[in-house]
Amino acid sequence: MKYIFIDDEHALYKRMFSDCFKEGPYDIEEIPRMVVPSGLKWLYKLHINDKINRRIWLPAKMLWKPCYRLHKYNFDENEEYRVLFMNGSLKYHFDEKYLLDFKKNHPNVKLVMIMYDSFSNKSAKRSIGMIPIFDYVFSFDQGDCERHGFMHIYSTFSRPDFVYEDETKKSKCFFIGYGVGRLEILQNTFAKITAGVKGCKFYIAGVKSEEQKSIPDVIYNHRMSYDEELQMAYNTDCVVEVVKEGQTGVSLRTCEAIAFNKKLITNNQSLLSMPFYDERYMQVFKNPEEIDLDFINKDIVVKYEDSDYFSPLKIIEQLKAVN
Repeated sequence: MKYIFIDDEHALYKRMFSDCFKEGPYDIEEIPRMVVPSGLKWLYKLHINDKINRRIWLPAKMLWKPCYRLHKYNFDENEEYRVLFMNGSLKYHFDEKYLLDFKKNHPNVKLVMIMYDSFSNKSAKRSIGMIPIFDYVFSFDQGDCERHGFMHIYSTFSRPDFVYEDETKKSKCFFIGYGVGRLEILQNTFAKITAGVKGCKFYIAGVKSEEQKSIPDVIYNHRMSYDEELQMAYNTDCVVEVVKEGQTGVSLRTCEAIAFNKKLITNNQSLLSMPFYDERYMQVFKNPEEIDLDFINKDIVVKYEDSDYFSPLKIIEQLKAVN
């Protein structure tokens, strides 16, 4: 069995799925989604520009079909294949006819979609419409899995190889994220923590100057690459996660805490019923005043039972199990 990933062509995907492209027990290959001639790249980028297409859908996306690499791949008719797409690759690329023709020409290939959007997300409408063409669909949304018979994943995260201990990045608690829709609870949470914990690093982005309350160890609107975020998470004692009201899914903060063996403080109540919840290293709160500062300040060795719980190789294992 060979597994082929269609490159989703963005930095977060590369970090999430890097485990799959290291030497391991499975035959896995990544191929480009497409290769556009250099002289046409400006036109291609304009044609799939997200801001333009949200206002008015630019037609004739399949004019770029000759640039796709999937149908040009040298498939061995004596081998079985699973081709994996992120649903984001279907937002502006491929279409039903292309995929149906491909399956007709390659009966030894089955298609897999990995959904990182729920059915309620309007931007996922095009990929949702293609679901009947796919042989297997994974989704992070438990409700969508139950309603539509998808295979469930909580999230995807590969432990990066480049992180290292760095005294300049050390902290007792760490958070980074946007304040939109949760600024008040973020500020209340950080005010509570910093009242009794020294050496925190909290970064809130997208906050207007008039909304910026002065709180120790809180920095507003600081730009940071995702690689630097990971380095900060690796060097903290405790990752702080604050989700918006109603959010029940697993965020990257939870993935980072488990992968890096860090304590976790979160207001995500659904975590209590998840199989990787560990009361020794995780604290779930409803109101910031409930946060136990002793839990943060106490020095303990954190060791989760499965720090690779969110590895994308678990997707490959599930696919192997159903074959």
